[in-house]
Amino acid sequence: MPNMRQKTHSKNKMHKRTPSGRNVVNYKPKNPKNSKCAKCNLVLCGVTRATRKTSKAKKIVTRPFGGNLCSKCYTQILLDEIRAKQ
Repeated sequence: MPNMRQKTHSKNKMHKRTPSGRNVVNYKPKNPKNSKCAKCNLVLCGVTRATRKTSKAKKIVTRPFGGNLCSKCYTQILLDEIRAKQ
């Protein structure tokens, strides 16, 4: 019987056969998905898959909207703001 903390859909079940011949279920956490742009849904470049062990510097790009928007959407926002001020 698995522990209660392992009975969740956020973990993958892996059926393993032990050297003694028993079939055992091991629980492995799922891999995180790639970060995507909030506007165009494009996979962000320079951003690793976010896990608990990675530092903040690896999760974001050092510019405004770094972990949220791709560079094309960010330049479009900047151009829209400049045009609105004129």
